[in-house]
Amino acid sequence: RGDKMLIVDRYILRTVMTSVLLVVAVLLALSGLITFVGQLDNVGKGDFGISDALSFVLLVLPQRAFEFMPVAALLGALFGLSRLAAHSELIVLRAAGVTPLRLATSVVAVGILIASLNAALGEFISPPLERYAEQQRALAKYTDLNLSAEQSIWLMHEGLIINASPRSESNWGGGVYVFDFDDERNLTGVGRADSASLGPDQRWTLRSIVETRLDSGQLRSLTEESRKLSAGISPELIRFSEVYPDNMTGRDLHGYINYLRDNDLDASSYEIAFWGRVAGPVAIVLMTLLAMPFAFRFQRDSGTSVTMAIGVIIGLIYFLASRTLANSGQVFDIDPMLIAWAPSLALGLITMVGLFRLR
Repeated sequence: RGDKMLIVDRYILRTVMTSVLLVVAVLLALSGLITFVGQLDNVGKGDFGISDALSFVLLVLPQRAFEFMPVAALLGALFGLSRLAAHSELIVLRAAGVTPLRLATSVVAVGILIASLNAALGEFISPPLERYAEQQRALAKYTDLNLSAEQSIWLMHEGLIINASPRSESNWGGGVYVFDFDDERNLTGVGRADSASLGPDQRWTLRSIVETRLDSGQLRSLTEESRKLSAGISPELIRFSEVYPDNMTGRDLHGYINYLRDNDLDASSYEIAFWGRVAGPVAIVLMTLLAMPFAFRFQRDSGTSVTMAIGVIIGLIYFLASRTLANSGQVFDIDPMLIAWAPSLALGLITMVGLFRLR
């Protein structure tokens, strides 16, 4: 019996995975076409051409695949299991003694595999590719503009607020402004350095500093050739300050959240993105499992069209609910963990009800 169930597991895996890959391919094609059309307005700006638009589309497709994988898992599982139902294969499995619970175990295993692959995609592949795509697009559009000198970042570190134009992750140039505050957040000094660089001891050194300090109601001007900042501003923070939460990996989000908290800065948007990364794999598994009740329910009197329509509706509701909660959570000060997990909890409840009524 163990060998027979292993054959069943492999068959379910092959059927569902093939359907999920087909759905992913279709969604990627649609998403790529829409993204390409959206980039046509940029064609002709600077050196940005059709080839650049195509390159941009190809580079951002992995991130798009990562984002709609929960919906693709549901549609693919519905399509695959509905085909088994339409050919009476589910009835044969039931007649052979395979219980719905055992079939659900096979489907969950497929969902875990999909979730694992998608987590790897979102952690190691899609974020750096999307960041690179956006950088290349900006460089192509603004060939006559020195972006590093025009854009600046703001960082807070141990009572200092720093504004600088980064040339690289280990060098600031074009003027570094430092605003010093006391424990009660009163401004005590304003300074400007010509440049700053990261030393081998992982501490930043400001050079050619001119500072005005407020001491006991008196203004004093100071000049220094160099000054070292305390450790804590890592090169990654410079990169993160110019990156949206959706373009960051889970590890980057966790590190940046800790930095923001340590400096009493608002980290809610990054916390929502981080917990969304944690809840995402669970949602994929639940989406895959949710396909089972619908496939069994419509195995006699309906075809795949009904189940696919249901899948599209559920997928849209999940997508809209996730985005609505994420966008409104900061406005109404809702707990980020609740925002990220609420759609998955709702999916879990619906799935449990569907499986309980499955006979």
